[in-house]
Amino acid sequence: MGRVAPTMTTEGEDNLSALSVARFFINSLQYFRSPLGLLHFNLQQGRRERTQFGSLCVHSLDSKKLPCQYVVVEGAREARGQILVFLDSHCECGVGWLQPLLQALLQDRKKVVSPYIDVIKSESFTYVQSPDDLQGDFNWRLEFGWRAIPPDVLTTRAGPHQPISTPVISGGLFAVDRDFFYNIGSYDDLMDIWGGENMELSFRVWMCGGSLEILPCSRVGHVFRNLVPYSFPADPHTTVLTNLARAANVWMDQYSRFFFAAVNMSSSDTGDVTSRVALREQLRCRSFQWYLDSVATHLDIPSPHATHFGQLKNKGSLLCLTAKFGSPDDLRLEACQGGKNQTIQLFLSGVLEAGGGCVVPGPNKHLTLYGCHLPQPQWNLVDGQLRLDKTGLCVTSVDNEFVRLAPCVSGSFFQLWEASFTFSWLSSAAIPDG
Repeated sequence: MGRVAPTMTTEGEDNLSALSVARFFINSLQYFRSPLGLLHFNLQQGRRERTQFGSLCVHSLDSKKLPCQYVVVEGAREARGQILVFLDSHCECGVGWLQPLLQALLQDRKKVVSPYIDVIKSESFTYVQSPDDLQGDFNWRLEFGWRAIPPDVLTTRAGPHQPISTPVISGGLFAVDRDFFYNIGSYDDLMDIWGGENMELSFRVWMCGGSLEILPCSRVGHVFRNLVPYSFPADPHTTVLTNLARAANVWMDQYSRFFFAAVNMSSSDTGDVTSRVALREQLRCRSFQWYLDSVATHLDIPSPHATHFGQLKNKGSLLCLTAKFGSPDDLRLEACQGGKNQTIQLFLSGVLEAGGGCVVPGPNKHLTLYGCHLPQPQWNLVDGQLRLDKTGLCVTSVDNEFVRLAPCVSGSFFQLWEASFTFSWLSSAAIPDG
């Protein structure tokens, strides 16, 4: 196809010959690029037949009317290898991609390891290597993304090829020891069709005695499609949210309230999770507080009394409100990059916090930051406008650099703001004390 996927070299391949791997893929073929001697069982979904290719055994499942989650679970059950390798259909494996995964599991059977995922452009099938030093990330809507390894962790790495500890994996591309996979509960088979399984698996692995790693020496390209190619019983958004809600209810403890408030959903809309709660108790898994303190240490935790949280982005300038302590302007507009200085919280009381200080009007319609122990003005975010209560004034972007108070004008993009998260508390019981 006129392109070359990355080639990785691995020492000690002879030591892997005792390992076997199970693999399946959905609705399309891949470049697999793996030594057949390492493969025990290969599952391909799409036709109901069984074919033998030397030492490579292919067993097919008819999945046209089966949920994707069901096929994943059934495929794993039929596999005979000690190591299960899960791959999406739309992948291209780099040369030497499999051996690092097997080596890592040979060293520690309680790891779940993922290849480093490159991008295959869907419109041209061009293979593009991803930037180095990325790990999996998520937010309070349980949306998966990528983030740079934190600087304090990056400086301790021996080199760019070292494994990357990650709070979550993307799902669909990982390897795991068969016994460990089933001992900790495999997949939640009451999740429907597709979506959310990576969050549930990631929380469960970390909290129940395992760990997650991304291996830069294992490269797999993935076609990121614009549309999800599955049939859903309801709309896709509702199905994915219900799956995520199951994960939140079982694993996130008191922090699940932030997910439900962020997606404006009742915690009862998850179906029966009794068996998964019992599994967690049986495994004596750690708390989500431990997970936040020890694994997902980067995740900013909002106040339970916040109605809006995260970055506050201006729709006219496309820049974010930024706290600049010690400068002539305590609040300015800068490129949206995250971090404490760009974290705002608007509370139910009307207090507006930015970068750890509270926002108050200053001289000449400037905005300043003061200690939050002092009496505070009230702010409201209404129809996208950040209004100073009872004044008719709105926070306004000026010259793509400054913020000022100006008379509220309907339709001005420079007075329209969007917070990363809007929390819709469905009942007062959803808001904890403190």
